[in-house]
Amino acid sequence: MHVTLFGFILLPLCVLWFPRPERLLVLIFVMGVFGAATPMVIGSLGLPPMAPPAAMFVLYVIFQVGFGVQFEGARTALRTLEPYLLAVAYGLMSAYVMPRVFAHAVQVWPQKETIFFGTVPLVPGPGNVTQSFYLLMDGSVLLAATLYLARREVDLMKLIQAYLWSGALAIVFAFWQLSHRIAGVWFPYAYISNNPGFALLNNQSLGFVPRINGSFVEPSDLAHYLSGLVFASGWLVLRGFPSRLARFTLVGGAIAMVISTSTTGIAMLALGGAFSAMIPLLRQRTTVARRVLSVGVPLVLGLVVTVGVVITLKPSVGRSLSVVYFSTLAKQQSSSFADRTTMDLDALATVFPTFGFGTGWGSFRSSSLLPGSLAGLGVWGTALVFWFVLRVVRLLRRARRVAESGAAAVNAREVWTIEAARAACTGTVLAALISAPEIIDLDFYVLLAALIAACVRVAVLDRAVSLPAAYAVPA
Repeated sequence: MHVTLFGFILLPLCVLWFPRPERLLVLIFVMGVFGAATPMVIGSLGLPPMAPPAAMFVLYVIFQVGFGVQFEGARTALRTLEPYLLAVAYGLMSAYVMPRVFAHAVQVWPQKETIFFGTVPLVPGPGNVTQSFYLLMDGSVLLAATLYLARREVDLMKLIQAYLWSGALAIVFAFWQLSHRIAGVWFPYAYISNNPGFALLNNQSLGFVPRINGSFVEPSDLAHYLSGLVFASGWLVLRGFPSRLARFTLVGGAIAMVISTSTTGIAMLALGGAFSAMIPLLRQRTTVARRVLSVGVPLVLGLVVTVGVVITLKPSVGRSLSVVYFSTLAKQQSSSFADRTTMDLDALATVFPTFGFGTGWGSFRSSSLLPGSLAGLGVWGTALVFWFVLRVVRLLRRARRVAESGAAAVNAREVWTIEAARAACTGTVLAALISAPEIIDLDFYVLLAALIAACVRVAVLDRAVSLPAAYAVPA
């Protein structure tokens, strides 16, 4: 075991900021950008960079609970989180029980490739342990962050701004690597791409077009991260949030997704564009619809004209775009696409032999989120996750009704937090549904906690403030 140079910077910051939990949450966002780095190498595995600040934050909240600190809105928050916490408990149980109950009864794709590429009989393995660690950490961060962020003294909008700044940092690294691949500019691979537990893909190309992964493991990881960022930035811009940072992360993130050449990234951009185009049709008289027409249409036309001029002046750019376009179209005929489709079909095929209980969390590595959840958590665990989503949607609607009724002293910054966090979570989940076996990134769960906490404030706490004195809750 040894600490990397990255760890010599990160670990002291975690200890120094232990009394400042908001800074630890910001540090989780910043560390989410460095998906290929590790602060500490343990054997052949690298500790995820978001784990140390997350562990310190959870420990801080545990101390507060131990000292008897009361969390505002805890009852509503816990009721919303209840199905997810049950899903986490089921996942941890299944990781130990199911590989033993259904040993050799089904074939699974292991978390890491063995000596040959294909399925193996289900048996307990190291994937059950490592994935259980991620699941436990995700659930702990979501619970602790939701309870802490529901407190009125925490400025949730600052947390969202920290997320946008972290996204800007990811964009900078993406363009920095592009300059390295094209012009030979120095890039700090040794410091931010040093996790021995990952197969680091830093020099991929599509013909003569370099594939960009920035500070992440591979281009698809960069695209997954930017999906949430671009959705959040785009929705804030459409809603009229006065932020140059959101405009930068929207434009820069979209361009970075294109230069990553990730099929998932290009698909998410197309999905976001289609959704934006539908807004004027579905909500013709709203401010958002007018903003789409007044800003979106000129932006698209300007982009088309700019690309046309650049291609005319520099034909090599046109050839590069053509390679990316035809490579994306050819993905459905590629062997990798066939392999991913086979993995998802094999994941779905485990449902009936295991009677809906699943193969156990961490036993099966699929290509996309839903088949992976059905294989790992089974029908019953996945149903708990859907139940949790319904609880969150219900809380969102409740907060919206309170905010639109004008019957409560609603803080506008909390409303902006809801808009940004729900868009970011939506973009991340949609990208995972396309091509990610699970969502284990802790920054996603901090965003989800901010979304739930902001809804609790608007729906419960802010409403309580505006009640007449005769009905106010005694201090």
